[in-house]
Amino acid sequence: MLDVERYLGALPVPDYCDPVDLLTEALPTLKPPRRIDVPDWAANERRLRTPSYSGPWKNDFAPYMVEPSRMTTSRRFGAVAFTGPARTVKSDSLILNTFGHRVCCMPREMKIICPTEATAKEFSRKKVSPMIRATPTVAERQLSGRSADALHDKQFRGGMNLRIAWPVIGELSMFDIPDMLLTDYDRMVDDVGGEGSPFDLSIKRNQTFGSMGMTIVEGSPGRPILNPDFKPSTPHEAPPATGIMAIYNQGTRGRYYWTCPSCNEPFQPLFDRLEWETKDTPGESAKTVVMTCPKAASSSPLRATI
Repeated sequence: MLDVERYLGALPVPDYCDPVDLLTEALPTLKPPRRIDVPDWAANERRLRTPSYSGPWKNDFAPYMVEPSRMTTSRRFGAVAFTGPARTVKSDSLILNTFGHRVCCMPREMKIICPTEATAKEFSRKKVSPMIRATPTVAERQLSGRSADALHDKQFRGGMNLRIAWPVIGELSMFDIPDMLLTDYDRMVDDVGGEGSPFDLSIKRNQTFGSMGMTIVEGSPGRPILNPDFKPSTPHEAPPATGIMAIYNQGTRGRYYWTCPSCNEPFQPLFDRLEWETKDTPGESAKTVVMTCPKAASSSPLRATI
């Protein structure tokens, strides 16, 4: 039989914690948020490390994402929704850059919701972890404990905790979360446990934080149009559909405009405003494509091109 008192008496007494270390870990929670928006933080601090490019983040990669990214720190709007084609830097600009900004400038609870458990694992491995490793200001703020770098949970100084999850009711109920980020929205279920859409449930998680709460949702349209004969009755109105397009129609319906260098007026870069010369091969024809400004073209025999 083990003599417990003799056994415990033989163990070395652990050293006391160093108060300097405790203060160093706790003080970031008292720092006020840095007054810098997401695209400016990304341009200053985010680093990319890919097979094709290694270096600083440049907002010129996707200038159309600057304004949506800037809205992620807005006190006026409670949600940001962006819909666009695949491979247009949506998740990098709105999800990863916002995550990095919160770690460095506004530490607080955050949850990223992916369409399925499998995609949540892949997003953690192939998106979040490489972003942390490539960006020194984010990596240096990650805690060193065993649970600080788990597959679905990342912990950082200042009370910043990231949860990478998928749309099940246990992840979208009960707890108050100031930042809810939903990626690839049209691949998610429309109803979570009979209690509502992932977007509606995420908005409720922000409610306690008032104007400080934010839900961010991005995705490429993947749902069928409910009315094939739809004709818009208001500017920028999208065809009726479920998913990300329905969220877009509920909001301000902002669209990206180009500024004509000739007349200095903004216009939408629509496909029917492209012009090109017909050459021997499609590749040669593609080199002649220009975008025309409708106003400058109507007031002058020479078309203003972008």
